Amino acid sequence: GELDRDLLHHPERNASFLIGQPVDLGNCSDILSDGDVLKVGNLVITVHHTPGHTMGSVTFAIENALFTGDTHFKGGIGRCDLYGGDPSQMRQSLLKITAMDPLLRVYPGHGVSTTLDRELSCNPYLSF
Repeated sequence: GELDRDLLHHPERNASFLIGQPVDLGNCSDILSDGDVLKVGNLVITVHHTPGHTMGSVTFAIENALFTGDTHFKGGIGRCDLYGGDPSQMRQSLLKITAMDPLLRVYPGHGVSTTLDRELSCNPYLSF
């Protein structure tokens, strides 16, 4: 997302140094904003700004699927204690996600997929 532009140039902020291969991603030209709609072949991808893990975290809605990256995991959520993380923004992002269609299949950045319906009933971070 657009608010993560700063992370692209700093391996200590994008955490690429943790895997022993510091990366400067500053040559990325596509910066995404909330509400952007991308088309790839027949797929329509809607971008949702979901800050909390980082300032520019985004979630992608594609047909009946939601790709949440490090914002939401099966039974949990992403960390908010790294550079750019913010627990109050994470809460707002989770509220945004919980308002979406409960039949969506959720594909997190790590771990196994789930459904939003299941997460609404079992994930302690989504019980508001």
